[in-house]
Amino acid sequence: MTKSANANDQRKRNPLTTIQGGRAIAALLVLLFHLSTNIFTKQKYWNSDPTNNIFAFGHSGVHFFFVLSGFIIFFIHGSDIGHRARLWSYTLKRFVRIYPIYWLVLGVLLLIYFVLPSFSRGFDWNTSTIISSIALVHFDAITLHTTWTVCSNEGLHTVLPVAWTLYHEILFYLVFAVAIFHRPTGFVAMALWLLASAASLLLSDRACTLTFFATPLHLLFAMGIGACWLVQTQNVKFPRLFAAAGVALFICTGAAEDVGTTNISADMLDMLYGIGSALSIAGFVTLEQQGRVRAPAVLRLLGDASYSTYLIHFPLLSLFAKIFVRLGAASAAPPLLSFVLIFGMVAAIGIAVHLYIEKPLLKFGTLYLVNSAAARQTAST
Repeated sequence: MTKSANANDQRKRNPLTTIQGGRAIAALLVLLFHLSTNIFTKQKYWNSDPTNNIFAFGHSGVHFFFVLSGFIIFFIHGSDIGHRARLWSYTLKRFVRIYPIYWLVLGVLLLIYFVLPSFSRGFDWNTSTIISSIALVHFDAITLHTTWTVCSNEGLHTVLPVAWTLYHEILFYLVFAVAIFHRPTGFVAMALWLLASAASLLLSDRACTLTFFATPLHLLFAMGIGACWLVQTQNVKFPRLFAAAGVALFICTGAAEDVGTTNISADMLDMLYGIGSALSIAGFVTLEQQGRVRAPAVLRLLGDASYSTYLIHFPLLSLFAKIFVRLGAASAAPPLLSFVLIFGMVAAIGIAVHLYIEKPLLKFGTLYLVNSAAARQTAST
């Protein structure tokens, strides 16, 4: 094995701590966003947000995840482009990372809906919704007669509400897989996909199909790829400036959204969050590679658990809110105390799920990957 191959393998086994820290912050932002806007402001629970709406920008954690996904995929698999023999390994790695723990959470949620039908939203037992949710591919976006109507929040259904982001992740993985299979075709497919996504910025009313297949959010994947390319090939000369500018842009965009006085469109806010994320990732990764910064252990742990936390937090928030109301704690305890308690419990459960369920699944999947690669190597020789 060559020196560069050894370095590449070492890089893949040891994720950057700043990346894990970013994952942690993004996951917690999304958790805080849903806790404040989807739980505490509901009349049947607390009917007010004890944090005074300061986490209304927390959905931006999703934007960071999209940029980070573009960075990570290119960081790890950029060298696979044009090498179709590596497509199988790429596919298995993406499958192991996304599906096993997701299917487990999805299965538990469907079981709850079966036992307690009142918890479901009506469409959860639609055949197309279940099939799409299992595959993380919006078959309903392809087949439903409502496809070309203006898309609403209920335009494309998924059993696990937060899983809507995973559909876009899988779409990105598929487009990248084309580049691994055949470099020129993949570059053309990626370019056309991103051009369509950019062109959709010009449309005020986007159809459901267009919203899914060509949403401007896909440009965030490209921003992540660009940040990775910058780090790997251009030797970022002022990483502290990049990191500071990215964090400042992200925070200022969030503050402007929270205040609500800005005339900036939602699409432009998405792009600003993406640019801020890309700049901060490029800056912090470069600083870490230079040995000048390292994320603390608690952020690394929360970052490791970020996917589990992301998957389970929405159902758990709803569950704990119902328990607090049933026990009378919603009215007896100070709202801010309830807010902090629920936040802490969900974050702690996310860590537990990662350590005792997701991590063993990943270990088993990695072992399968190693054995599969060895078997394929033996067969080829």
